[in-house]
Amino acid sequence: MNIKQKIYLVVGAMVLIIVALIVGAIKPLVLDIKKTAAAAGESKDRMISLETIDKNYIAQVEAEYNDVSTNIDLVRAGLVDKSKAVKFFEALESIASSTDNELEINASDFPVLALNLAGDFPALMKFLGTLENGYYFLSVDSININRVGEVEGAEKLPVGEIKTNLKITVYTKE
Repeated sequence: MNIKQKIYLVVGAMVLIIVALIVGAIKPLVLDIKKTAAAAGESKDRMISLETIDKNYIAQVEAEYNDVSTNIDLVRAGLVDKSKAVKFFEALESIASSTDNELEINASDFPVLALNLAGDFPALMKFLGTLENGYYFLSVDSININRVGEVEGAEKLPVGEIKTNLKITVYTKE
């Protein structure tokens, strides 16, 4: 082999090595860079959409906050003051009386109350409707309605009346 052929052979080998490096090492790096760029673009789009959603949510929360802020005195007026709970009990008794129900209140776990009502079904529905639309904030936790049988009817109530046990939670001021 002469020197020209050796030079061509060395140059050819170097070209093959460079091509192999480009194909084997640099091309995968370029592909990874493209994939990463595409993923970054998708992430950016998601972030923009989340930012838009967050802005809408924040605007909604601010509107609700402003609504509550303007009506905070009304909200506070519907909470029962623990020191004035007797006034609330009197209001319950007044509601029961006006709806033709007999009421017994067990306040041992205040603000959770156990109410025992006796009356007919329409009177019970009036009582519940008045509680629901009333001035105080409360939630009915459980309700148990039983028709009075002949044995029970002889004691207190006429047959056909109902006994109702309500458990309510009264929202109080702290």
